[in-house]
Amino acid sequence: MAEQNYSNHKVTPMGTILPVLAALIGGLLILAGLFYPNTTMGHCLLGTGALLNCLATSACMFVCRTYAVTLQDRIVRTETRVRLKEVLPAPLKDCVNTLTKKQLIGIRFASDEELPALTQKVLDERIESADAIKKLVKHWLADNDRV
Repeated sequence: MAEQNYSNHKVTPMGTILPVLAALIGGLLILAGLFYPNTTMGHCLLGTGALLNCLATSACMFVCRTYAVTLQDRIVRTETRVRLKEVLPAPLKDCVNTLTKKQLIGIRFASDEELPALTQKVLDERIESADAIKKLVKHWLADNDRV
């Protein structure tokens, strides 16, 4: 990954998808005017345009969902780090920043009472899978505000 700076820090995948959608919609309108829908060629062109429009819309939906999940993960990592620094005993607090994203995502469901022991277990056994960590949680702390 290239070093981030002012000129390359923006990410705008919608900037590439929206012009494609606009072109497809414009093309469909032109086709509808040039080739009447009651002709075979008109049906084929309109059908192809509608299919391409559906594909572009699906791509937009995928990008939106990916953004929501990525943002949710960033928020979860921050919340979990803050919570760990409040709940963990002093010797374990130094290890908070060494936990990986998947470990933090898995640990977040543990209750405050079991958090120190679970964190120690994750560090000692080097458990990397968020799913494996979630299965170790005995007293589940629900997250009802998920996206």
